[in-house]
Amino acid sequence: MLPSFRTQKTDAGNKFDTNLPGPTLAPQCDAMNGTLLVVEAERIDDVMEFVSIDPYMKAGLFDCVEIRPWDWSLGNPERRV
Repeated sequence: MLPSFRTQKTDAGNKFDTNLPGPTLAPQCDAMNGTLLVVEAERIDDVMEFVSIDPYMKAGLFDCVEIRPWDWSLGNPERRV
């Protein structure tokens, strides 16, 4: 059994804050077709490090990985006026 993201986060010294983790689904919502993670980090290089130590990535379970910056605007409690 592969370790969970919680274990990975703990092993990494809580350097990464993984928000909103979960599967993406096929259009019919009957099969998982990927994973979405929102990782809070200071730099994109930190996210690349997070991906490189991911147990599922190391096991070769992902065909591809996309890393994109994201600006949490709507619903962000730190941006409420």
